[in-house]
Amino acid sequence: MAWRTKLLTGAFCALMFSPIVQAHHSFSATYDLDRQVSVEGEITRFSFKNPHMLIYLKSTDANGETSNWMIEGEAATRYRHAGWDRDTLKPGDRIRVSGSGTHDGSPMVYIEDVYLLNPATGAVMATLNHNINLQPALGSDPEEQVKTIPLTLPNGLPNFTGAWVENRATSAKPPWGRDPEFPYNSLGAVIQSSWDVSNDPQIFCEPAGVVRKSGFTPHPLAIQQFDDRIVFNYEEYSGTRTVFLSDALPEAGAKSPMGDSVARYEGDKLIIETVNLLSNPTSLLGNYYSDQARVTEIYSRVDDPLYGSQITTVMTLTDPGYLSEPWTISRTKLYADGYQLTDTECTPPLRQQAPAIQLPG
Repeated sequence: MAWRTKLLTGAFCALMFSPIVQAHHSFSATYDLDRQVSVEGEITRFSFKNPHMLIYLKSTDANGETSNWMIEGEAATRYRHAGWDRDTLKPGDRIRVSGSGTHDGSPMVYIEDVYLLNPATGAVMATLNHNINLQPALGSDPEEQVKTIPLTLPNGLPNFTGAWVENRATSAKPPWGRDPEFPYNSLGAVIQSSWDVSNDPQIFCEPAGVVRKSGFTPHPLAIQQFDDRIVFNYEEYSGTRTVFLSDALPEAGAKSPMGDSVARYEGDKLIIETVNLLSNPTSLLGNYYSDQARVTEIYSRVDDPLYGSQITTVMTLTDPGYLSEPWTISRTKLYADGYQLTDTECTPPLRQQAPAIQLPG
């Protein structure tokens, strides 16, 4: 137990949470910031997965009555930055949790403060405080090794193979705080004005579109390169995307959230073109594109002597349906040797109480 207490104390002090700014976008649909709840009990299940870390708790009140609670937190990826893993908590651990309760009083809490308790005495052994942020910047540890991989594969093509993660040292704020505004046309402006984050399709585990999953996300991804195809595995929203090499765009066909894509190499770059897309939001801010959209992704290597091997993605969205001109975003991720993607287990929150989702046409 001693090593676990030490790990928890360090991880708890290193983590910062803000239910409004950083919380997954189901927060406003499910939780009430003004309704503070505290519950104590024994962990029955600990799910260290995306898009939310979940703790299932059995609580017993003073009258001996038991109730089951679900404790919800941020994506497991964020907790990993502070030293958490799937073994940080375990069934049988006793904790006290306080945070935001639900609008309707359902037995759920969004984490603000957590106390690990001694199961015999009830004494606090470790504390998580969401107002403290001691998270070190990646690369600030002098013992940390800068990781590099060759710029090219043995066949001379640019090398993108491996796992790539957000460089926290150069990502001071969420990506939606840096991106250019959507250049809406008149129809796009109407669609955006009706956006309601509580009806975000991803709250209910609907498939994310290609811009959100491959371009907007700050979460890690893993890439494999083969002679005839490129395979992408995504941590946020999970899933595998296989893009075959071809110089010809796919023909018009059935539309889907990820569309139909083809890839080609041009010098030191990998270029992917995607068509046949369904209308989909790009982020929790809405910013829908229409089913006339076309997406171009350009991948390149931008190694840095301080941080090591990096990969940059420039994604351009062209949409005559909702946009007056193309919209472009860029992301840079750091090579992470041996990184294993966190599993995803999406659980729709209170779906039966939410209004039906109506995607813009």
